[in-house]
Amino acid sequence: MKRSIYKSLAIAAILAIAPSSLSAREVIKEFKKEYTAQQGNTLELDNKYGDIIVTTGNDNKIVVNVVVTLSHPDQDRAERDISYINVEFAEFPGNFSVKTVMDTKFNVAAWGGKNKKFEIKYMVSAPSWIDLSVINKYGSVEVGQLDGRFVANVQYGDLTVSGLSRGNVKPVNNINISYGNVKIGEAGWLDFTAKYSSDITVGQVQAIAMDTKYSKIDMDDVSSIVINSRYDKYNLGNVNNMVVNGGYTDFNVVSITKKLDLECKYGSFKTGSVSAGFEQIDINTSYTDVSLMIDSEASYELDANISNGKIEFDDKLFDRQKQIINKSSTELEGTVNSSSNGQAGKVFIQASYGNIKLN
Repeated sequence: MKRSIYKSLAIAAILAIAPSSLSAREVIKEFKKEYTAQQGNTLELDNKYGDIIVTTGNDNKIVVNVVVTLSHPDQDRAERDISYINVEFAEFPGNFSVKTVMDTKFNVAAWGGKNKKFEIKYMVSAPSWIDLSVINKYGSVEVGQLDGRFVANVQYGDLTVSGLSRGNVKPVNNINISYGNVKIGEAGWLDFTAKYSSDITVGQVQAIAMDTKYSKIDMDDVSSIVINSRYDKYNLGNVNNMVVNGGYTDFNVVSITKKLDLECKYGSFKTGSVSAGFEQIDINTSYTDVSLMIDSEASYELDANISNGKIEFDDKLFDRQKQIINKSSTELEGTVNSSSNGQAGKVFIQASYGNIKLN
């Protein structure tokens, strides 16, 4: 009987000790470097499997802190594997480079789960006027207000930027992101590429070129925007000039003031208003409904050819030069609201299998 009791107690003790013996042991390795920067210098950061955080200010110092953290139940294994991860610092005329380097002996597939984790985190402070280039995979990027040029390539991580003030200075800012969300406070001039991004939020923008797929974009007021889109959803504020090449995309715009060039298939386009003083609208669509809501005070020359769809506008104010209406097509040429004192805009429409609503 006593032997049985001792055996039970021994098993219980082993079970109590086992979880603690399998708990993760944390191993840390740190890297630090400081540079003195000048106007026109570029800082390049290239990381993976961890976040990059860049704070900006007026100091001309660049301070880079990289912390590598491994957690593993086997401390010897953790210490061995952390030796396979290093950070390379390089300095060239006008250029500072920081890059994560992983030995081929480090088996990424062997890591994961509750007790087997690793992270490579960059914490950087730099002047706001520095030109910054960031590459990151499997980690997010945060950047403060930046006045220099910004180039970013982020995969499987989010991107947050307080602001990008660089204007029409070539080369312009450039962002490429996939499988991550984006938040930008405001921007000057920007080239932007995204795919599979469910939440892209941008504040006011001077000029932006968008190349997007399978993404959702919300943007405040923008002076000029060029969009190449497939399978997206756009919500935009007030826009002065807009050029669109879209497929399977829905567009919602608060207002357009000057120009719209719309080429779209299998989507929709809707704006709350088009200003009375607009200059030109070009529409070339198929299987796409378009609603523009042109101001009732606007005067414009209309040249429309629509097949298998309808066009709606105030035809009481239409001074016809040509009107051919058949069962499946409509051709119109003339001036709308010719009595208006404002300068007449121009509207050109080529549409099939979709309805066009002008006001």
